Amino acid sequence: RRIPHRNFMFPATVLPGDSAWFYCAIAPDYPLNMRILCWDKSYRLYEQQRIEDVLMTIFFVFCSLFLLFTSILITISRQYFQWYYFAYVLLTGLFIPAHLGLGFRYFWPESPHLQFIVPAVLNNLRLICGIQFFRRYFDLNKTAPRFNRLVQLALWVFVLTALLQAVHALLPRVFVGWVLDMYFGFLMLFSVLMLIWALREMVYLRRRSASWFFVVVVLDFIGLATTSVQYLDIGFGSGDLVANLIHCFGYTTTFFVQDTVIAFFFLEMLLVFNFSVRKYLRLLDKDQRAELRLARAKEQGLNALVLGAENERKRIARDLHDGACVNLAAINMKMDMLREDLAAHPALATQIGNLADDLELTYRELRDISHDLMSKALEKKGLLAALEDLSQRMPGLNVQLFSNYPLEKIDPIVQIHLYRIVQELLGNVLKHANAHTVNVQLLDNQGNLLLTVEDDGQGFDLEAPITGEGIGLANVRARAEVLHGHLHLDSRVGGGTFVSLELAQRVSI
Repeated sequence: RRIPHRNFMFPATVLPGDSAWFYCAIAPDYPLNMRILCWDKSYRLYEQQRIEDVLMTIFFVFCSLFLLFTSILITISRQYFQWYYFAYVLLTGLFIPAHLGLGFRYFWPESPHLQFIVPAVLNNLRLICGIQFFRRYFDLNKTAPRFNRLVQLALWVFVLTALLQAVHALLPRVFVGWVLDMYFGFLMLFSVLMLIWALREMVYLRRRSASWFFVVVVLDFIGLATTSVQYLDIGFGSGDLVANLIHCFGYTTTFFVQDTVIAFFFLEMLLVFNFSVRKYLRLLDKDQRAELRLARAKEQGLNALVLGAENERKRIARDLHDGACVNLAAINMKMDMLREDLAAHPALATQIGNLADDLELTYRELRDISHDLMSKALEKKGLLAALEDLSQRMPGLNVQLFSNYPLEKIDPIVQIHLYRIVQELLGNVLKHANAHTVNVQLLDNQGNLLLTVEDDGQGFDLEAPITGEGIGLANVRARAEVLHGHLHLDSRVGGGTFVSLELAQRVSI
């Protein structure tokens, strides 16, 4: 070639009024499909070729965006079989410009024989990847095992053909021509079988959910079939449907790859990406529903555990209150009567009095334990009364309680959780904070319930490494999780501790 261009270009100058003859000698060793055009140079460079360059730029940009978004989608959805289609689009994006001659123009101008090898090998590799994606997408091994065997046979044919095309320079030309004829004939047969199978799936089996995908597969293989006819040179020169439609605009006049193939490829990419997104959304929705079911099951399990624990607390509290406490009270009364009878023996009466005081102390401790296990006020009068009763039973602590939230509207299970949270936090203050005053508030924060517990104790360093978390705070976190609340903890050394829990407006669970 006089000019290293993707097309054969022979510039000539013909003066006005002159005429010229041009002769071409063409070797008959390869399938021939050609178009001879005579252009005015300025029109070719600044009008028609510019249109082709714009179309190729759009093609490259579109393929690049598709590959980018598809790789992200595959990574997120973990539908790894779609990497076959990713490879199919990538190889097609390399095949079309190589087939158009851009490879010869920019990469192997000194090795023109590669123009017979690289596009053919790329075409076969993309077919292999596309068929593999097709097999995995429709799960042909299960849905159509006999057709799957035919597809596997086609795969091996394409693999063998790719190998022959790669080493065709070492083979006799007659043999190469015979192999190409067999290959393109088989490709047309395979395309017809694909068409029959797709029609069977859509019409006979009524698989409407993937009908558009079947149409895309058919269009793609029709494009392959028309390319095969083009290579076989059997008089099907007007088979490029899209080129015939847009020929009046002069588009892609020098594209060797048929416009129909490129158009079907664009349509296929759009629809496959749409199917992939929809499938990912279905999988995402399925995962979200599964996670919701697991969350509800976990929530129900935790609620059942809480109710079971509360029922056990009630039983133990009732046994202590109605059993041990009553017995201790009766024993204490008998000790008082015995002390009165032994008034004449002061030393013995003093010992009996000391025993009576110990019994009274034990009785009060058991009663407090009974109240801690299950507040009678919570069961009979509600959360606010139970918190007031709890505040009065904190020895050495000045508990200030305030509420402007309609606590009576809260679900009873939520009230139990809130009571236990306040009980755990007050217990932590009593044991560890060395505090004097604690403020407990239940506030209406724009319809949400905001529970705050703030003390003036010694506090602690939140940044210090935590060697272990107490059972009380762990219980608070677990109950906050059950309530779907936002728990916040703030503390500093010497500055006390502030704990807040905010629950959404719909606090019932």
